[in-house]
Amino acid sequence: MPAPTFADLLQMRDYTRNVAPYSAAVGQSQKQYPRFADIPLALTTGVGPGFSETYPPSESNNPQPGKWTVQLRDPKAIADRKNWPDMVSLEAIHALQQNDPVYQIRSQQFIDSMTPGQQADSHRAYQRDRTEFGNTEPYEEYLPRVQAQEYLRGMLFPKVIPNWVGPKGEGQYTPQQMGLSKVIQSYLQGR
Repeated sequence: MPAPTFADLLQMRDYTRNVAPYSAAVGQSQKQYPRFADIPLALTTGVGPGFSETYPPSESNNPQPGKWTVQLRDPKAIADRKNWPDMVSLEAIHALQQNDPVYQIRSQQFIDSMTPGQQADSHRAYQRDRTEFGNTEPYEEYLPRVQAQEYLRGMLFPKVIPNWVGPKGEGQYTPQQMGLSKVIQSYLQGR
């Protein structure tokens, strides 16, 4: 493992100085959405592309190994502490997509309901990610893991992502999809 950079050291220092608000945001998320209660979650801030990033527990560059770590990157998101619990929830969806069979079924139901326009937008996003990030996975794996989750997160957490139209032009939910949103919300809030 390479030695930490100066920026890494500053981030670690800031995190350890301010761990209480991060832990409180995780606790609020898990209280509001009990489905996340058994998921080991952590919240940090950092720098990098995008609004936020989620690191699986075993990822080598995870700032909090052993936990699903949500790293806020956007300065506005970092400054808006009242939305931190919803940011944790929005990103915790990754853990459900990987580990929760019921959520996986609901996610597949969303994919099955996608309009031709949503499918076309997803294909464009896939091609863009292949070009920009060197993504090599097949589209059939990418869609449920990445793009469907973008749609679902925008639909489930409108307070954090109001009027989501996605970073690549996605969005515009059907009535059937909005009904599915209520089913998923109920699932997240249940135990």
